[in-house]
Amino acid sequence: MLVRAVPSRSRSWIRGGLLGAAALSATGAACSPAAAALPTPPASAQPQAAKPGTTFRVSAAVKGLQNPIWVGSAPGDAAGLWVAQQGGQLLRVTGSKKSVKLTIASRTDADSERGLLGVAFLPGYATNKLVVLHSTNLAGDTRVELWKIGSSAKKGRLVRTLLRQKQPFANHNGGQLEFGQGDTLYLGLGDGGAGDDPQRNGQNLGTKLGKILSATVTPTSKPTWKIEAYGLRNPWRFWFDAPRNELWVADVGQNAIEEINRIPLGASTPPNLGWSVFEGGLRDEAGDDALSGSGELIWPVIAYRHDDAGGCSVTGGEIYGGSAIPGLRGRYVYGDFCSGRLWSVEPDGAGVGPLRLETANVPQLSSFGADAKGELYAASLGGTVYKLRAPR
Repeated sequence: MLVRAVPSRSRSWIRGGLLGAAALSATGAACSPAAAALPTPPASAQPQAAKPGTTFRVSAAVKGLQNPIWVGSAPGDAAGLWVAQQGGQLLRVTGSKKSVKLTIASRTDADSERGLLGVAFLPGYATNKLVVLHSTNLAGDTRVELWKIGSSAKKGRLVRTLLRQKQPFANHNGGQLEFGQGDTLYLGLGDGGAGDDPQRNGQNLGTKLGKILSATVTPTSKPTWKIEAYGLRNPWRFWFDAPRNELWVADVGQNAIEEINRIPLGASTPPNLGWSVFEGGLRDEAGDDALSGSGELIWPVIAYRHDDAGGCSVTGGEIYGGSAIPGLRGRYVYGDFCSGRLWSVEPDGAGVGPLRLETANVPQLSSFGADAKGELYAASLGGTVYKLRAPR
């Protein structure tokens, strides 16, 4: 997703050495394309109309930031709101005070869609002070690292590297890190970049690119990464839904469609989200010719067209769990980077109910996150973190 100025963004993250199968613990290796005819996308995978809504408003909560890329909270820290900046700084905010708690700026390439992209605090952070960072090294490749936060930014230290991944292009690095149940960490990686997945990584189970991965991450463990889902283009933001044991994954589209998928966890075979055979519920004629592997094909539960919504890059959010906005309780909130539009929707079985296009707007929307009370915030690359509030 990331670029510092909107005009320079291509449809990559805004829209837009592979590891061998032996490095993965997912079912199967690189699969040969299936010969079967392609399935017909269901009507539920097509873009839906949205009704106008005034479920919430937004107001500036933190100003004067530099490319805020992530916002959230740390376990055991009820008073602080944490913000990551694309350039490599992790900040703790209390009121009007901003303190840099950790920086990796000198060892991070933050150009275009690169930089510090994801943050996840370890369970027990209040005592262990450990955090996982997903970032881009100076060679342009992905790294996931375990860091210990010290008494000052200069005293933070690298504990160990959890994953390295060669990136063939400068875009589609994915971004999100999210702890699920216990010590299970989820990571989203894009298909490697360029357009229409030229290396065909999305349907290749022999690479980590174009996948949602998981691993057990503890203060002392050496992670073994496995594939939870494949067939993704650029899963910039996703969210773990604990009551349903599933991931809500927003996958950035190519030329026409933005999509959000609900991925049940725990399947014996990783599900397939269809890229680059399909872009949402559309056939991507320039992409892969056939679906690979035996994973269940999962269609989007939410989709919108660039032409209809004036957007170009979906930013996934989460289901509101706070108490300050009664009308938003239990609704999933998401938005678009380019248009700044925000939507909310209620889960309905395995799908979703009617969409609401909210009147609130956040320009250059990069991420959503919640504080310790479950109240939602939205980060803008323009330098502001907004708080979602009840309508007046």
